[in-house]
Amino acid sequence: MGKPSYFSMEYIRSIDIKWPAAFLILAIYINSGVHKLTPVLYYSKYNDIKMGVVSILEKIVTFLVIIAFGMAGTMKIYPFVPEVYNDMREKFVTYCPFCPTVHFGYTPPPVTYMRVVGMWEILCALALLVSSDLKSVASFILSVIMTGAVYSHIMVNDTKGAPLPGVLMIMCLFLFVRSRSARIASQKQKND
Repeated sequence: MGKPSYFSMEYIRSIDIKWPAAFLILAIYINSGVHKLTPVLYYSKYNDIKMGVVSILEKIVTFLVIIAFGMAGTMKIYPFVPEVYNDMREKFVTYCPFCPTVHFGYTPPPVTYMRVVGMWEILCALALLVSSDLKSVASFILSVIMTGAVYSHIMVNDTKGAPLPGVLMIMCLFLFVRSRSARIASQKQKND
């Protein structure tokens, strides 16, 4: 019959959901600042600056980015779902000629390249999860990784695979801009 679609009910039922569940629960616990802000949902701690939709959108985007990169990075490092792992390994064979290190004369083995990308995705997702100070660095690194993913998909003529990394890249750039502007605003407040 062929490979099952990743969005079919048979495939979804066949996935062992225990491994991302722990990451999801941890992300909800650490990143759920919304329940602490319920009495003052529309005002910040200074009560004169409105939080607005953008701050709530930032929390939602942060949560989605943590989940997306935590799960994707974990799947690239360890074969929890062998079909997905093997499919990614096959795709990374075609992506290796477009690795940035090729310009310096080194073409990494596909599995090594896949695991290094997965390691960076997990580290950046954890940095987004744990520290607001590392948010700008982690979101910048993830946006660079997704820029490379979009480039790789375009170079191998995989037009169906390019939009998702593009959307994730935009989300990471949004988080980068928001974290940088928050850091500049806090430094400006310290100086005043």
